[in-house]
Amino acid sequence: MQNFIFQRLDEQSDSIKTESEYHAIKDALSNSRMDTLIHDTPAHYWAALEKPNVQTNAMAFGSAYHCYMLETDDFYNRFAILPPGFDGRTKAGKELMQQAAESGKPIITDDEYSAIAEMSYNLVNHGFASSKIENATCLEQPIVANALQIGAPHDDCLAVVKAKADIVGSNYIADLKTISDLRDNTIARAIRDGYARQGAFYLDLFGKDVFYLIFQEKSSPYEIRVIRLNEAQIDYGRAQYELALQRYNAMLAEQAIGH
Repeated sequence: MQNFIFQRLDEQSDSIKTESEYHAIKDALSNSRMDTLIHDTPAHYWAALEKPNVQTNAMAFGSAYHCYMLETDDFYNRFAILPPGFDGRTKAGKELMQQAAESGKPIITDDEYSAIAEMSYNLVNHGFASSKIENATCLEQPIVANALQIGAPHDDCLAVVKAKADIVGSNYIADLKTISDLRDNTIARAIRDGYARQGAFYLDLFGKDVFYLIFQEKSSPYEIRVIRLNEAQIDYGRAQYELALQRYNAMLAEQAIGH
């Protein structure tokens, strides 16, 4: 049973045009920030929020993968791709790295770019996965909303949440995930450790019924496996995100009293 309802904030949601604008919204709780609320303390949450957003190589690859698959026309504007045979030790290589850094674009190696192109080929040729993209009503859809706890006074419901769904269809949401391998235990662990929570949160937030995880290997042969979250997984995920929201509301209430 759902204990929270979400009230879309149209002006804020519709004003988000870029990835940086989405990440600039600090006063809204996202799925990725819920881990800290569930497993750590409010102090850890505030500390993590204040840390600069440093993008690792793995994060850059994941962002590039998503962009190439879902926003192909924007890919070359958002990412710097190093040429084949690039050597960062040479003068020319150092100058190229400096230019890429000054552009502010995440840097992708030629090998990573080739891998992403091969992954794209496999995705396009996977009938079921590609159909979810082709039949989508929106890609990379952001939302900002008030989270209202059913039965609680509105003054006690302080949480604003945000999310950005990869693929939104008429009654479904699908999310692209790169993964080390497609073994049952690897996927089960990933679902348990966060993807079930994300699925339930996104379904309730966007008002959809079905959540698909499109897993794709990060290394050759870049195989794909699609998982539809079942009712038990969604119930588990909902309990997790609602726990995070309850703790977030309590944390915001304590902060308000302190001020």
